[in-house]
Amino acid sequence: MINKKVALRLWLVVVIMGSSFIIFNNIFKGTPLIDFTYNLENTYRVYKGMIPYKDTFLVLTPGSYYLQALFFKLFNASNLGLVVLLLIDNALRLVLLYGILTKITKRTFLVGILIAMTSLSDAAIYPFTNYNYFCVTAMMLYIWYEVRIIDKYPNRTSIF
Repeated sequence: MINKKVALRLWLVVVIMGSSFIIFNNIFKGTPLIDFTYNLENTYRVYKGMIPYKDTFLVLTPGSYYLQALFFKLFNASNLGLVVLLLIDNALRLVLLYGILTKITKRTFLVGILIAMTSLSDAAIYPFTNYNYFCVTAMMLYIWYEVRIIDKYPNRTSIF
């Protein structure tokens, strides 16, 4: 008989691979003209060495553009770099969700269902790099860190 924890981790791997397949399948079906092109243009400007707010006008913070420009540099200004970044971000988000949920509840079926539902949202629906996805990943990283701190020091309720 397989252990519930091992089964849940295998399920996590299957969900990550399935959502990655959905994202990769949907990403080449078309390009939204407003959000993604604005995102792509600013990423390309940062990649070329322009400084946000000094050389270009931005309505968003430039952190995501620097991250995407790094992947542009790794993949020679190809859209494939952004696809890889999106797949990494999606996998990291699902792993963080697994880490948070397994600390909160011991119900493996509930954790598996929530991970599967999350994998079919966000990037599976809109499969393009977006600052919202990076913000969600950063918030989940913080929550995962808080849960670990609370687990390690049970008398302390927050790191602040």
